[in-house]
Amino acid sequence: MIDWEKIKGAYLTEDISYRKLAERYQVPLGAIKKQGAAENWVQQRKVQKKNLPTADEDAFRRSRLQAVADQMLTKVAQALSEPETLSGSELRSLAGTLKSIMEIHMIQSPLDEQEQRIKIANLEKQAQKQEESGITVVLEGGLEEYAK
Repeated sequence: MIDWEKIKGAYLTEDISYRKLAERYQVPLGAIKKQGAAENWVQQRKVQKKNLPTADEDAFRRSRLQAVADQMLTKVAQALSEPETLSGSELRSLAGTLKSIMEIHMIQSPLDEQEQRIKIANLEKQAQKQEESGITVVLEGGLEEYAK
């Protein structure tokens, strides 16, 4: 049975021809052309590509996000310059905002970095234990007995 959804998905998401799909999925080229025409794959692919952001658009969005995060950081710094006027809930809100800004800028706190190092060290220890816990078989007596 031909998995048309899988073939269609490959066509829509990859830059691949019907001929290459026929080779990959071992389906007659004519069958792929017929199915593609019936479901209008070419048009769907054009629409899908048209809706994807270009590299320039993506870079522009990222730069806008960075600019807004910088503006937020300035506001947070201003608010924190007079901490005695802030309530506990306002301080928690500012802390959440700072955390969001750090995530946007992909900045890790020293505690986050330490936590990651600890996790890595634990994983390395587990891997080393697994390597060391190999099975040792000791045969007593003559090998001739076991060879029989």
